[in-house]
Amino acid sequence: MKSLEQLQALQNMANSANSRITVRLRPYYDDKRRTVPKFYANIGNVTISPTLDYSNLNHFLLGYSSAAKINATA
Repeated sequence: MKSLEQLQALQNMANSANSRITVRLRPYYDDKRRTVPKFYANIGNVTISPTLDYSNLNHFLLGYSSAAKINATA
């Protein structure tokens, strides 16, 4: 998958978890050799996740949505 397709898939996952989450692609400023795209999630101006690759951010969003559901029922 290309990085823009991964970004769109992660944004769709974030929308299903919480409509206020935005996923952003981290630019490659520190190392030009890096080929694995990195992403992070924001709510407004607050970053809620570390910089992660596609698979790990997907797992983070799954955990975040589960935690939000538990918190909503408590």
